[in-house]
Amino acid sequence: MNSFLPPAEDSWGNIVAREVVPVTTIDEYCAQRSVDRIDVLKTDTQGFDLDVIKGARQMIAENRIHLIYLELIFSQMYEGLPRFDEIYGHLANNGFKLVCFYRFSFQHDRAAVSDAMFVNPSYLQLTERNRACA
Repeated sequence: MNSFLPPAEDSWGNIVAREVVPVTTIDEYCAQRSVDRIDVLKTDTQGFDLDVIKGARQMIAENRIHLIYLELIFSQMYEGLPRFDEIYGHLANNGFKLVCFYRFSFQHDRAAVSDAMFVNPSYLQLTERNRACA
């Protein structure tokens, strides 16, 4: 298990080493490399997914991210883990709509982890317009 967050009560791993790694935001990465859009932003960062999405603030505000596929953790796997409603609320406040949950995993007879897909409605409008023109 690797995470920027320390393990919590439902974690099954132990800290065996710590490393300092350089990080950047999606906005900075895209600006430095002239990436004008992201069709599918996939993030599986072991509880750090909300921070990743917040690092795409400008790309999201400019409707330059079409789909977001991320891991949601419902168990107490990491300390400081954002709740599902925080992640959902952030995406919903930025116009994204939940499409579906995928691959639920369970721990202690409860939902522990699932992937989820969110869509930017402006992307749907764009694809519908292009289909109508074809």
